Amino acid sequence: QLILEVMYSPFGDVANPQWKVVSARAYHRFGDIVFTKPSPTSTQTFQFFFSTAFVKLDDTTDLDTQVPPHPPIPRLLPYDLFYPFRLGSASKAADVGARSLWLSLVLIATIVRDL
Repeated sequence: QLILEVMYSPFGDVANPQWKVVSARAYHRFGDIVFTKPSPTSTQTFQFFFSTAFVKLDDTTDLDTQVPPHPPIPRLLPYDLFYPFRLGSASKAADVGARSLWLSLVLIATIVRDL
């Protein structure tokens, strides 16, 4: 008999977990096969079994969830944040637009960080 065990666990959002296969293992359960026919030239059928079991590793009923705090937003952003777009390399009108873009990004980052 060949037995396959598939272990699965919930991942992702607690409200809507997605089940994911974590591991699988196969093992054999050995037994004796006895030929019971009187003549050694006659045929006899043997039964072999293959079974599969699904084992849940985590229990979603125990939802003692710890939510880590939001990571801090760096005050200095990398120079290539908007690659391939370059800020300040076009005309003066585009430079004003780039400055307003930077200002709005800094304001949004400050507001999000304070939430």
